Amino acid sequence: MRERSEKKTVTALLLTAMFFVAGCAKKEADPASVKDTLTIRRDGSVEAVISGTFDKAYYSEAELAESVEAELNRYNAEKGEERIRLLEHHADQGTAGLTLLFADPADCAEYLGIDLYVGDVQGAYDAGYDPDAALIDRRNEDRVIGKNDLRDMADRRIVICSGNYEIICPDTIDYYSFGCELISKTRAAMPEEEEEPDNPENYETILIY
Repeated sequence: MRERSEKKTVTALLLTAMFFVAGCAKKEADPASVKDTLTIRRDGSVEAVISGTFDKAYYSEAELAESVEAELNRYNAEKGEERIRLLEHHADQGTAGLTLLFADPADCAEYLGIDLYVGDVQGAYDAGYDPDAALIDRRNEDRVIGKNDLRDMADRRIVICSGNYEIICPDTIDYYSFGCELISKTRAAMPEEEEEPDNPENYETILIY
């Protein structure tokens, strides 16, 4: 993982404040709630589904939506074009969720305060990433590839993501980093921990598809 700024966006802080105030944490949310998800679309855009605890009487779904829409408008105005859209929001049974559509992975990374690269392997190296983790072959889990093998996959598609997200790829995942769980041929995620990590960036997912 390359070095990146520790600066968090206003919306990342807003989501944290509205979802996790008063000592609430994700592990206390409704068990039926969906894990935060990033869907990599074929056109290069990224759809993010973010959920959290929303169980106080004074919480307002309308205020949540208005606050996020206002922040989206500020972000898009700074960029000079629409880079993020709020597709959906909901609040039900003590949880709330947002579905955001980002024009590209760079906007997703900047806005959510995570590290996210989507592209080919060579592009990852050119961008300053150094994906040297051992990767498991989906078709033969006893086979593991390393950095030298990656160098020979320059044109293969790769996702590198910090944070504990479920990643949905547009094509079949062929290799995945240790610690990941394959949910299906196109979906992978880090397993849930009993407690939230002190540093969410300790989570790192690398997928080749």
